[in-house]
Amino acid sequence: MTKEIKKDDAAPAEPVCAICGKPITNGVTIDHVIPQAIYKWNEKYLDKAEFRELRRRITSPRNTVKTHRHCNEHKEESIIRVDTLHVSRTKRAKLRATYTAVEPYILAFLENKDKLRERQQGRCYVCHAPIKNGVLRRIDDELERTWDNACIICHRCNCKVKSADVKSYRKHFRSAARRRRRRAKTVQPAEVKPPEA
Repeated sequence: MTKEIKKDDAAPAEPVCAICGKPITNGVTIDHVIPQAIYKWNEKYLDKAEFRELRRRITSPRNTVKTHRHCNEHKEESIIRVDTLHVSRTKRAKLRATYTAVEPYILAFLENKDKLRERQQGRCYVCHAPIKNGVLRRIDDELERTWDNACIICHRCNCKVKSADVKSYRKHFRSAARRRRRRAKTVQPAEVKPPEA
C-alpha cells in the first residue's frame, strides 16, 4: 500500500537569488533593493519626521529580497530595476510601491553621486582605478555624513577598508605605492652580455 505524499510533507524548495535567479545553496543574505545608503546620506538634509518616514520605508521587509552573498556585495549601492528581479508578482508590486514612494530621494541621491564621481574624474578615491558605480563612503569617519565629506571607492578598496577610516587607509595606500615605486627604481636589470662569436 503506497502512502500519498501531501503537499505539506514535500521538501521545501531552495530559495532563489532575486538578482541572478539561481538557487541559493550556501547561506542566504537579505538585500535591500533600494539601498540603505539613500536614507543614511539624506539624514543631514531632512527634518526628523521626513527622515523617519524615509528610513521606515527603506528598512521595511517590503524592500528586502533573498540573494547570494556575492550578488549582494557586487550590487553595492546600485539601483536594480524591479522588473529584472526574480521575485513573485506580489513581491514585485510591493517593491514598486516602495520605489514610487521614495523615488525623489533616489533621484537626488544618484544625482549627488554622479557629481561626486565627476569630481573624482571617474576614479576610486583611494587607488585611482576607474570605477563604474563604486561605494559611497565618508572620507573622515569622525565627521558627519555629508556630501562634502563623501568619496566613492571601488569594491576592492571597500573590502580592504571595511570599518577603517578611508582617510587613514588612503594615506597608507599612497605611502606603500611610493615605497614600491622607489624599490622598482633602485633594482636595475642585470647587464646582458652579447654571445661570443
